Amino acid sequence: MFEMHQEPAFRAIKEEMDRRIRRLRRPPLGPEPPAAEPDIPGLIERLSELRDAGIITKGEFEAKKADLLARI
Repeated sequence: MFEMHQEPAFRAIKEEMDRRIRRLRRPPLGPEPPAAEPDIPGLIERLSELRDAGIITKGEFEAKKADLLARI
């Protein structure tokens, strides 16, 4: 179980686990293509929607936004 404000982190962990499971299930056919660049502006927009809906706090939003911007 998790709380609603933890949903973005839960989704990120789930997506990474799904990627790793898929990688283990398929035989290697050659070098893997480079990972797609995350849509940083889209992620920030989704986070702002969560903040506006009261699911995450302003502090949580600002911390994650700074983390995402540092990746650019």
